[in-house]
Amino acid sequence: MFSRAAELAGEGGSDFAKHSGALSRATAEVIGPSGKVDKLGEVGGHPIFVSQRSRVGIFPSGQGTLLVRPPAGEAVQELGLYR
Repeated sequence: MFSRAAELAGEGGSDFAKHSGALSRATAEVIGPSGKVDKLGEVGGHPIFVSQRSRVGIFPSGQGTLLVRPPAGEAVQELGLYR
């Protein structure tokens, strides 16, 4: 799903709005109508958008858009740059 989202978003860049839209479209394509991406919350005033099925999401940072896995607690596990 995330590889498809990266294809839809195009190469490189750190445009979080473009990345979140591409993630929503890829989720609908790969999972189907039941696939949803929701705003889980915010960290430091920045939104975290997460796929309900995979529980992996994206988060804007100074490095670019990051792939993250938000656990049940406060911390967010960084998985790497969104590419």
